[in-house]
Amino acid sequence: MAITTKGFSAVCSVRLILAIYQVHKVPKAEREVRLNKILATLNLTDYQDRLPGQLSGGQKQRVALGRGMAKKSNIFLLDEPLSNIDVQLREKARDEIQSMHDESHQTIVYVTHDQLEAMSLGDRIAIMNDGIIQMIDTPDEIYNHPVNLFVAEFVGVPQINTLLGEYTDGKVKFAGHSLISDSDRLRHINPTQSNLFIGIRPENINVSERAINDSAIPAVVTKTVDYGRYQELMMLVDGGKLVKVTTNNNRFDIDDSVFLSLVADKILLFDCDTKQNIEYKKAN
Repeated sequence: MAITTKGFSAVCSVRLILAIYQVHKVPKAEREVRLNKILATLNLTDYQDRLPGQLSGGQKQRVALGRGMAKKSNIFLLDEPLSNIDVQLREKARDEIQSMHDESHQTIVYVTHDQLEAMSLGDRIAIMNDGIIQMIDTPDEIYNHPVNLFVAEFVGVPQINTLLGEYTDGKVKFAGHSLISDSDRLRHINPTQSNLFIGIRPENINVSERAINDSAIPAVVTKTVDYGRYQELMMLVDGGKLVKVTTNNNRFDIDDSVFLSLVADKILLFDCDTKQNIEYKKAN
């Protein structure tokens, strides 16, 4: 049996969650314990006796999610169950869904536009674009070895940087700086192809005041956002391209001249025409 959050929310009151336990002949004392836990998790304790018309849209959605938590079916279909829930409650509800799965081992099909929800909850994730599945794999593979540029750009906050590079003299270069010369990696590149897209995630770029090697790319800091535990920088590099970087060294200011070093084994290469990851087959 599949449970979806849509369809239930308009017809149920909070106390009807209890009816699920009654149908399944759960002892009364245990019913109350389970119900109170669900209500507390979803912040519905103060609304447990209200009728549907007395609940907001977000509260109705939480009730529907609570019914799913109470019903221990073999398969659940959760269609954006947290979309209308307050930000403060989302993480708590997400953790409860994960705990529910860990305890009962149900199959959960979870539909969401929120990549953070997908990455934190999914054992395997299917990413779709225009109704076509682009990739089905684990969060680690999707993040580190995306099948194409769409998947690479869809997953990750901040978004992956995409640079137009060139393949010449057996090397991948950007703005004249050699980034990859490993012949084993570059054997996947079509020798007639001169341009390709270079993908690098913001956390895989090192920032320094001095060039540490010939691959270091000069840049100027144009914007800084300090999140306390890390700093997010916007950099202007050769050719007017903006690159986003995250760093734990919260010491950079606007207009600082710096050098960027891309972590070579974290660089992704994409075909300019097909947008496919050139090394995808090798990574898998």
